[in-house]
Amino acid sequence: MLATGRAVGEKIASGKVCHIKISNEAIALFARFWLPSTPPLPDTAQPAAQAKGRERYESFVEALGRLLARGHPLAEELSAGVNGRGDSDAV
Repeated sequence: MLATGRAVGEKIASGKVCHIKISNEAIALFARFWLPSTPPLPDTAQPAAQAKGRERYESFVEALGRLLARGHPLAEELSAGVNGRGDSDAV
């Protein structure tokens, strides 16, 4: 029984590592394509764009905090949707 439990634990850990790798690659790929394709703004538009960027970043950090506090990672919800299941147990 111990060996089976260990195998299950290793499989779960391996899946989480896989999710982390996929997440990291997705963010890196997004940054690679999005940042160079965004044209620079004129100097007169910089202050408004910076203010909007700060506002969006604060909203992002708040949403991330809510997701982490909830204990159900977004990756699980996305996997559930892809797998055609309505619950968050499908990973």
